[in-house]
Amino acid sequence: MERQYQDEIKKPVTRKANATVLTPEQRAEKDRQTKEFIREMNAYVAEHGVLTDSPYFGVFK
Repeated sequence: MERQYQDEIKKPVTRKANATVLTPEQRAEKDRQTKEFIREMNAYVAEHGVLTDSPYFGVFK
């Protein structure tokens, strides 16, 4: 079992055959959209609180 685990760690990372390669402009736009989404979600959570009923966060009592 230990040997199998070590072999899996050493496997090289390869790109999927159907993976989409983005141009630098497309990547920049995707990053901008991601950052905007995170800002919007942070603002929502700051105003309304965490959306969970997990006892870990203790939001709903």
